[in-house]
Amino acid sequence: MKKAFLFMGISALLVCSAQSAIVITNNWESGVENWEDKPEWNLPNTVLTEEAAIGGETALQITGGTLSGDSASYIYDDNDGSGYSSVGASSLSFDFYSESGTPDGLFLYFNSSGTEWLYEISSFSAGWSHYDVNFTTSAGWYNMTLGSQTDLDVDLASIDEIGIILAYQPNIANQVYAIDDFNVHDTYFIPEPGTYAMLAFAFISLAITFRKNLNESIERALATVKITT
Repeated sequence: MKKAFLFMGISALLVCSAQSAIVITNNWESGVENWEDKPEWNLPNTVLTEEAAIGGETALQITGGTLSGDSASYIYDDNDGSGYSSVGASSLSFDFYSESGTPDGLFLYFNSSGTEWLYEISSFSAGWSHYDVNFTTSAGWYNMTLGSQTDLDVDLASIDEIGIILAYQPNIANQVYAIDDFNVHDTYFIPEPGTYAMLAFAFISLAITFRKNLNESIERALATVKITT
């Protein structure tokens, strides 16, 4: 019986500690691939290029901004969503680069049949920054109709386009940013409640298995202390 508890406990721990598997990757090792840009507001005159040494990395360089006023661009993968809709997308990771200063705003987004889901990146700095984001409403994903997690899951199964929305610093032309290793994963980065429950079960199982041995070890240690004193 104890062996059964031990096996279940170890199995649960292995499940909890499993690495999130990358199912789609974009690393721009061969051009800009399928990625494009379009203005969100104003005309930022965005230019996308593959650069071999931006911040020491081969990445998708984003150059844009205006001499007057605010502007923003969608930077997105335009492959009709065919690669994203059938992989069971659960999380996303990517690296973002700012040459100097920080953008005026940065969002992850995806579009599904006209419904746009957004996730705001709230902290960044000059140079490279890394982000891991779960596709959950509790993580911060939202749309304009305050959709539920069920709505989010349904739309993840029919992604039309996916990428970032980049708001440039106002009144500055030719700002330089970049993204790299834009990866979609089939599992969550941070355990969901069910995974926490499994992990708790694992610890309880291991505690039951080793309780007797632990008690005997403690008793022997205490006896040794008494003898030496």
